[in-house]
Amino acid sequence: MQARENPIETIHLNPRERQRLLNKNTQQPLKSGQAERRGLRVIYQPNELLISLLQPAGQRVTFRVMPRNLSAKGVGFVHGRYVHVGSECLVTLVNLAGMPTNIGGVVVQCRHEEGMLHQVSVKFHNLIDLEEFVKLSDEDTKKLRSELQQVELAECSEQFEQLKVFGKALVIDDGSADRRLLRMWLSQMGLEVVEALNALEAMAAAKEGVDLVLLDVSSDQGKGMGIATQIRGQRIASPIIGLSADESEEIKQNAMKAGCDAFLVKPFQPDELTNAIRQVIKGANRDNKQTIGPLRSSLAADPLMKPLIQAFVAGLEEQVGKLRRALEDADVPMLATLCHQLKGAGASHGFEEITQVAKAAMEDIKGTEKGVQGARARVDELVLLLQRVVAD
Repeated sequence: MQARENPIETIHLNPRERQRLLNKNTQQPLKSGQAERRGLRVIYQPNELLISLLQPAGQRVTFRVMPRNLSAKGVGFVHGRYVHVGSECLVTLVNLAGMPTNIGGVVVQCRHEEGMLHQVSVKFHNLIDLEEFVKLSDEDTKKLRSELQQVELAECSEQFEQLKVFGKALVIDDGSADRRLLRMWLSQMGLEVVEALNALEAMAAAKEGVDLVLLDVSSDQGKGMGIATQIRGQRIASPIIGLSADESEEIKQNAMKAGCDAFLVKPFQPDELTNAIRQVIKGANRDNKQTIGPLRSSLAADPLMKPLIQAFVAGLEEQVGKLRRALEDADVPMLATLCHQLKGAGASHGFEEITQVAKAAMEDIKGTEKGVQGARARVDELVLLLQRVVAD
């Protein structure tokens, strides 16, 4: 710890006055709901507490203050001066072993108490291990564990909100607990979630059209790896993230060979999942644009175009059905006609990406000697694109 010499004393009270002030604040009742918002706060009254505040000129000035309480999120104390909310500070806490530790934080409240005294609250930049600095009762330990779990859940939600993708995700996993967890996480991202327990259910859902697949390669009594192979065999281009509790490199390599685009070892953290989804979203598109998400018209702001765009979007579900039937029936003329229609209508309604992919599909249909099968991957890409289109 960097030493901070000659702290400034701003509180000139005798022991009896200090105790009176501390008792006064401890006995103040909390307003309705305030206790839940604050979380666990415990009395923290070492002999002294040092606070180093960053001054406008850039230098740090250290004060000796009177500590009141401590939580995993911050500390409260009495100070003999006013402190601007938003001021960066360094708090020196002494742990149960007697060792000082500097904790960074920011002033979030400064309220006048009496005379020149102010009640100050500092929020730490990072959570601290409260049990390192105070001895907790069994009841308080339980409260702390519950509070930290809530904080972790909130942080997970924030991560998922930042990713915020749209579309349909297929979860293939025969473990009900894992499916529930993945459903919760994916739903928080904005994805619609469908589930499958085996290859039959998985292929039926994949053929219906999904934007993302999460596959436990060990599911369905060890047949999960084959599901990835079947999906790719059907020319379904949706990104696949393979999952397994097996940490071996062999399993990962086999999953990638089977058609997975990324691989996660169970158990994994929410940030690992979001990173994997970002990776496959980027890799699934040649232009490195987000392929899972709503596709809106570039002409949406034009009031004259709005009803035309709505009518165009309303008819896309029927177009998707026709494209899929044409693929199943190997109807090359119908497939070419549908792609030609979409090529012309896409950009005209502000969906330039539809025109580009439809044009590429037409070229594949005309230029391949393999008929429909040679163009299937591009048509699948067009179908996924059409499923993302929204009118608003």
